Formats: sequence, structure tokens, C-alpha cells
Amino acid sequence: MTFPFDETLILENEIALLKPLEKADLAALLPVALSDRNLLQYSPQPIYTEALLSRYIDQALQDRASAMPLPSLINDRAPMRAAPAF
Repeated sequence: MTFPFDETLILENEIALLKPLEKADLAALLPVALSDRNLLQYSPQPIYTEALLSRYIDQALQDRASAMPLPSLINDRAPMRAAPAF
């Protein structure tokens, strides 16, 4: 089975929305990334500053173009907060 990396697949219901990470998601993810320096302490790439988060998103977009694993964004529809699905 091959995954259609060239398509933007979105899964959603009344509770959550799951979509591929985009550069435009930086603003929604930034408060989460800045909230705790150790939030992703075991992640291969730190995201605790705007520059680091931006670099992470840029790498994710490059990976998607190369058909690599696809980081996604989950929006909790109740308060419409972004939650990264790293």
C-alpha cells in the first residue's frame, strides 16, 4: 500500500480535526512549544523557541515532499486548541 503524500488528507469529526502539518500552523503551535522547554525532551528535534519550531515544520514539509513520515496537527474542536501530533 502506498500513501498519497501529494494529497492533503483531513480526518475530522465533531471532537477533533487531524490534518498534515503546514507552515501556517506555526502560530497555533507556538504557545504550546513555548509553554515548557522539556515538553518534547525525548524528541529528536527541540521546538521550545519560535526558530526551532519553524525549523521543525520546515523539515516536516521537506520530509512530506520526500514521502517520509508525516507529522500532523490535531485540533481539539471544543476549545479549538492546536495539539501537535509529533
